[in-house]
Amino acid sequence: MDHMTTFSSAAAAVVASLAMVLSTGAQGACKTTLRGELVQAPGPRPAFPRKFLFFTLFEITQGNGASPETRFKIFQSFVIPNTRTTLPIPFALDIDLPKDCPGELELGVGTDHTDQPDRAPSSLSD
Repeated sequence: MDHMTTFSSAAAAVVASLAMVLSTGAQGACKTTLRGELVQAPGPRPAFPRKFLFFTLFEITQGNGASPETRFKIFQSFVIPNTRTTLPIPFALDIDLPKDCPGELELGVGTDHTDQPDRAPSSLSD
């Protein structure tokens, strides 16, 4: 079972807006804020938020001619304590990294009762 699902396939959808990417004074720096809220997605399975929310930003790159498939690489991840038991849940993820901002990102969201990084988080619908 895939424990980390993306917002496009999870029972809880993400409504988010990516603020304009703002470069800092250093070349190649990425500084921005991703704001949004987790909401109940349409469908028969309700979402159940737990004590911790896991957000993972995946950088999306297109392969070249020899390997044309789309690739996903973890750009940044966040573990956020959660006190809400119902949706919607607002969030703000501050990105402040010394490397370039990617051209395209996908957001994965999971939830679990523990913040242990060695455990794979459950999806919001488990």
